[in-house]
Amino acid sequence: MQLTEFEYAILDKIIPTQTFEDPLAIKTALRRLVDEQRETLIAQGAATDENFKAFHNTTADNIWHFLRRNAFFAEREGGVFFITEKGRQLRQQKSLQNYIDWREQQTKIDADVMRRTREQGYLEEKQTSVKVEEVERKTNRMGIIAASIIILVVIAILLHKYGVF
Repeated sequence: MQLTEFEYAILDKIIPTQTFEDPLAIKTALRRLVDEQRETLIAQGAATDENFKAFHNTTADNIWHFLRRNAFFAEREGGVFFITEKGRQLRQQKSLQNYIDWREQQTKIDADVMRRTREQGYLEEKQTSVKVEEVERKTNRMGIIAASIIILVVIAILLHKYGVF
């Protein structure tokens, strides 16, 4: 379900002002903004006096569900809401269109990084395998040292037990 142009306009007014951590504050702000547009909406024929309350509720619910469905905020156990990384970026971009443009740019950058990584993959894989071998050698040395210490301790205990010390 996509938002209407009016709903996008309301959402863009909410983005810079809400933390997305308090659902009641978001819903209240949405309802207040729709109420502020009541006369304009009725004059434009988008709503009538009789159906304004339903229009009002539907608009607020659509925006609320849009934010949840697209994971701009999430809910923890116990009904606690928190802003996600997507929500932080949305707030930082200050409008949905700016967020979409930013996300497209990030996708291009990510694709470029992946392409470069793939092109240099053999070299990086070789470097990685050298590091793994180095770690394995250090681990083996540490194991030999630990085993040697344990053997020496056991020998010392045995010598002490049989009165050599």
